[in-house]
Amino acid sequence: PFLKAGDPQKQLVIQLWMEKIAHKVQLSFDDHIERVSRKNNLSVWAGLAVQATSVAINNQEMYRWAVAKIKSNISTIDQNGYLPNELIRGQRALHYHCFALQPLMMSAFLASSNNEDLFLSSSGALDKLALATIESLDQPEKLQKIVGFTQELPEKRVRSWIEVYHFLRPEMVSSSLMDSIRPASEKWLGGDLTLVFGH
Repeated sequence: PFLKAGDPQKQLVIQLWMEKIAHKVQLSFDDHIERVSRKNNLSVWAGLAVQATSVAINNQEMYRWAVAKIKSNISTIDQNGYLPNELIRGQRALHYHCFALQPLMMSAFLASSNNEDLFLSSSGALDKLALATIESLDQPEKLQKIVGFTQELPEKRVRSWIEVYHFLRPEMVSSSLMDSIRPASEKWLGGDLTLVFGH
C-alpha cells in the first residue's frame, strides 16, 4: 500500500535508498582509482554529496569518509593557494577553481555544524585557496602567468561559494565583493545562497 508522508516505514525506505546511492559514490571515488576525475573537483563534489547524505541519515562512518575525502583535496592546495589538478585546465583554470570551491565551502559549513573546522586543515590551506581565487577574479593576469593562458572569467553563479565563505569567515571578504556577487544562487548548492547565508 502507498505510504503516507511522514510514515516511519517510508522514511526508512528513503533513508536506505540515500545510503545505497551514497555508498555507490564512495565506491566510485575510492582512493585506489587513479583517473584524474577522481582527484579533481569531481572528488570534492562526491565528498560533499556523501557528507550531506551522512548528516541527513546520521551515518558517522560515511561522514568520516566524506570529510577525509575533502581534507585530501585540501591537502593538495599548493603554496600559492591553487589546486594543481585545476591549474591544468588552461584558460578555464579560474572557472574550475571557483567550481571546486563551491562544494569545499559547503562542506566546511556542514563540518562547522558538526564542530569541525576545515579551515584548520593543512595549515589553513582552504583560506589560501579562497583568497588566491578571489585575487585572481580581480586580477586574472596573475593566474594567467602561472598557467600560460588568458583566463575566462567565471559566470556569476559559479562565484556563489563566496556567499558561504563570507558566512563562515566574514573578515576575509570585502563588502564590495559581496555586493558584486549578490544575489548568489546555485541550484547545485540548494538555490538562493544569499537568502540562507546572507547577513
